[in-house]
Amino acid sequence: MTTYFRIKGFTLVELIVVLVIVGLSSALLAQGLETTWRNFSKLNVNQLSADRSKLPLKWFTDSVKAILLSHPNKVVFSGTNTVNEFTSFLAPDQSTAIKKPIALRWSVSQVEEYWELQYTNLYTNVSYTIFKFDQPISFKYFINGQWESEYREKPGLVPEVIAIFDGSELIVTATVGRPSKADIPAELPAFGKYEFGT
Repeated sequence: MTTYFRIKGFTLVELIVVLVIVGLSSALLAQGLETTWRNFSKLNVNQLSADRSKLPLKWFTDSVKAILLSHPNKVVFSGTNTVNEFTSFLAPDQSTAIKKPIALRWSVSQVEEYWELQYTNLYTNVSYTIFKFDQPISFKYFINGQWESEYREKPGLVPEVIAIFDGSELIVTATVGRPSKADIPAELPAFGKYEFGT
């Protein structure tokens, strides 16, 4: 009686078929990944361009959010439809890690066929053109539930919101991050007149 033993394993043809399938799958996967990374790269470039175009308006909103109210009996903010001045601890040209209050001015001016949004550091008197618009732009101030084109100087007060408008179209709003009124602490009158330092 003859006994035959069959060796378990893969034939050469089966191994070649498996290798071909693995090779084709790897090639397709590599091509798909390359296309995906290329698309992500384009998306990142587009996003970076969009973010870069919004950065000047972010500087404006950040500086308004960080408005400081230093004295309840002094004018701390003035504004018209083309210019406003206030003190902020988030000025666009601050390069140091320690933020300090800076008196600054945001203004709009027409230069040739463009309208420029400009920022001026009032301590150094250096101005920067932050953004150029094709259409006339203006500042508006949200006061007592409505938009006004001028903020009349009021001691110790700032508007709740400052916005930039392109005609009647709203471009950006900047909300003041502090209370809109500089208050004297309630306990101070009990101790007599309080003298504010300069």
